[in-house]
Amino acid sequence: MDFTSLIDVCIKGLKGFDAETQAADIRLQDILESNPHLEDSDENFVVEVFSGCVRHHALLVVTVENFYLDEGKKMLRKDSILYRIFSYLILFRLDDLGFQNFESFVAQQDNLKMYLFLKYLFDLPKLQSWLKTKWCNIYDSKYVEDSILPNLLNNMENAEKLISQLNDKLQNKAQPKKESTFTRPRPFKLTEVKPRSVPLPEPIPKVKPTNPIPSSTYKSPREEMELAKKKEEHRKKSEQMLDRVRTMSANHTKTAKSSKTQERLDTIVKESEAQLKFDSYKARPVPKKIMENASPIKLNAAAILREDALYAKKEEEELKKIVGVLSGEGTDDDFQTWKKQRDEEIRIEEAEERARKKMIGMLSYEEAMLAKQKLTELNKQKVKKKKVPTATLR
Repeated sequence: MDFTSLIDVCIKGLKGFDAETQAADIRLQDILESNPHLEDSDENFVVEVFSGCVRHHALLVVTVENFYLDEGKKMLRKDSILYRIFSYLILFRLDDLGFQNFESFVAQQDNLKMYLFLKYLFDLPKLQSWLKTKWCNIYDSKYVEDSILPNLLNNMENAEKLISQLNDKLQNKAQPKKESTFTRPRPFKLTEVKPRSVPLPEPIPKVKPTNPIPSSTYKSPREEMELAKKKEEHRKKSEQMLDRVRTMSANHTKTAKSSKTQERLDTIVKESEAQLKFDSYKARPVPKKIMENASPIKLNAAAILREDALYAKKEEEELKKIVGVLSGEGTDDDFQTWKKQRDEEIRIEEAEERARKKMIGMLSYEEAMLAKQKLTELNKQKVKKKKVPTATLR
């Protein structure tokens, strides 16, 4: 936590606190609970400052009141708690706090306030005269001389430098920059390396000329060309056989009607045409005398409708038969015959497909065996060629 925030926490804790009406421990506990983000070192600082300001309340009030009467006539009274806190830090905790940390606290505050207050508190004639007398009225003179004044006198030189710096800031004077000291590297004292002698170059050995590369290296072997030719011939044969099998299967799929089925269809058509009787003999009508003497037959509406429905049903059945014959429909026997023929055709096609696959497998096996034999012969020839130069060397 920064120094300004710590001072603000202490000011809020001391503001409105009355030791006669409220206990210091309860007030301190409320301060710490309202600021839970404080670290352990920050809590110790707040506890120490609050307790010290409460313990030395009378001396601090006298010091601040005399400041308002002397140097701080134009300063605001609301900053009295701030001056009391800095009075406690200077009079009782300056050696423990360290003057460098104290400068950090001062740098976070207003320059004019700190300049006037430090100028007042570190004024040696005032310390040794009436300010010391005021403090001796509250504490024992020996305690003042042994515990309070040494904190001021031991840090008088540092305080005067800080007061002058604050005065320069108020007058907008440039601060002298500290000369930065840096480490200058020095070269290492190393022994000088003696120059190495250059070795003589080794003679380059003469290599015997190599044999020229034979022309057969860049040509494909004759065996591979023969194998490729054989492979191409087998492929053409396989394609011809496959085309022949395909044409045979295409002819089997044709569903031509047999002669027996065609004769039956012609018979059905002739029978249906014979029933029409367009040019048949017409019967002679019944003589009028017989019709006049015959007793009349009376039909009711129901009988007429039944007879009409019967004729309509017969006509509909005849029409269905004629349409079926014309569309190529046959009887159950015809269907069974066609089914047997179709099953036989499928069986023949499957047998031909199996035979074709078997033939292709045999061809590929034969090609593999030929390639293996050719490779074996080629290896044997290579071995013989290698054995010839070794035999000549021996």
